[in-house]
Amino acid sequence: MNQQNIKVQLHLLNGDAFVWNADDWKFLRGSYRIIGHLTGSLPRQPKQNSFQGLPLKLLPEETTLLIEKGIADLVDCDIPTIDENQLQVFNRQRQNNIDQQAKLIAKEKNQRDLSYRQQNQLPCEPTIEESDQSVSDDQIQKLHLSTIIHIPTATDLVHPVSTSSCSYDPIWKYPESLSDKHRYAAYRDLWHKGFYITPGKKFGGDYLIYADDPYLFHSQYVVRIVASEKDIKMYDIIAFGRLCTNVKKIGLFCSVVDDEVKYLSIKWTGMS
Repeated sequence: MNQQNIKVQLHLLNGDAFVWNADDWKFLRGSYRIIGHLTGSLPRQPKQNSFQGLPLKLLPEETTLLIEKGIADLVDCDIPTIDENQLQVFNRQRQNNIDQQAKLIAKEKNQRDLSYRQQNQLPCEPTIEESDQSVSDDQIQKLHLSTIIHIPTATDLVHPVSTSSCSYDPIWKYPESLSDKHRYAAYRDLWHKGFYITPGKKFGGDYLIYADDPYLFHSQYVVRIVASEKDIKMYDIIAFGRLCTNVKKIGLFCSVVDDEVKYLSIKWTGMS
C-alpha cells in the first residue's frame, strides 16, 4: 500500500480515534511521530498487560493534527449488535472449546502418568490404563478449576463492519474550550519542532517530550500548560522543579500569548 497516496483511516468510537491497521500504526509512528497508546491484548498472551497490541488509541491532539494536515480521515461506523440467540450460540461454542481442550489435557496427563508408572514398575489405576479411551468427568471438572485454558475469541457469529454503515465525515470538535485550544497549540508547536510527544501525567505534567522514538530514548522534558493570564505561585514552581530534577528531566511551563507559544524552563541547580 502506498501510504503517500492513501489517507489513514481513524475509527471513531465513543469520542476517541483508533487505528486498527498495523501498517498504518507503523506509518504514523515512523513518518509523523504519532505515538498514541496501544490498548489491545496480544492474542497469544492475553493475561498480561506489560505489552499491549492494536488498536492504537490516539490523543485528541494527535487526531486533530492528522486531520488538519490531511494525513488521515475520520470514520464513524455502526458497530453490529449481538442478539440473545447469538450470545447463547457463542457461549455453547465457548464451552465446547473448553471441554475439548480439557479432555486433551487430561489424556496427556493420564498418558504421562501411565508412562511413569510403567517405567518404574508401579501399579496402574484402571482409569489411567484406559487413558486413550476415556477421560472421567471429575478430571475435566478439576481442570476447569485449576488449568488456564486458552480459547479463541474470534467468531463468525457477528458479521464484519460494512463500509455501507460508515460515515466518512463525522463531526470532530476538539479543541472546543479555551484550555483545549491552548493544549493543542502547545502540542502542535512542539510537534513542528520535531519532538515525539506522549502524555505526562505520571510525571506531574501535561506532556513528555522526547528527542527521538520513546522506544529507544528517555524523555528530556516535562511540559505543563499554564494559562497566560494565570499567576504561578512560587511553591508550585519549586515543587515542579524539584519533581523534574528527581526524575532527571527539565521542566517546561508553556503558555499561549497572542497566538504565540512561549516556554519557561525550570532546572534545579546545586549550591556549593
